[in-house]
Amino acid sequence: NAIFRVGRSLKSSIGQNAFDYETVFSHFVQDNPTAGRGGPAQLLSPEESLLDLPMMVNLLNRFYGVAKYMNFHNLNFGNSWAGNLFWTPPAGASASEIVDEIATILTSGRLSPEKRAIVVEAYSSISRPTDAWKRAMQLIMSTAEFHTTSLDTMSGEDRLGL
Repeated sequence: NAIFRVGRSLKSSIGQNAFDYETVFSHFVQDNPTAGRGGPAQLLSPEESLLDLPMMVNLLNRFYGVAKYMNFHNLNFGNSWAGNLFWTPPAGASASEIVDEIATILTSGRLSPEKRAIVVEAYSSISRPTDAWKRAMQLIMSTAEFHTTSLDTMSGEDRLGL
């Protein structure tokens, strides 16, 4: 059973589409203040103006489906998106080496050591190797490093003071 609805437009399901803009200035209002705890710190969150929880879940479901099924078919990434992924881990590689390679492919090696350790632990807890590396891909696709081009560093400080 697929976890995706086929036939919905990408924009209506995740809030944006590469070639379907509201205006010539893209999707986002540049100075949109965040509605979360970052508000008092005057943080801005342009993407937040378009995204809501159902759209974020739809986007993650699509990413998880790519990892699970190793293809883009029927995942509703747009009308012309289709293809298969053919990556498999190197023979004899350890859990840490496999997670390192997946992190390099998906985040250009930016995955933080703390998150990398969590993914290695999850990988090691799954007995079937194919299921283990697919789960590792899904976990890495859930990180900030996958969704951005900057580093995500853990400060170790409580964020409740914002």
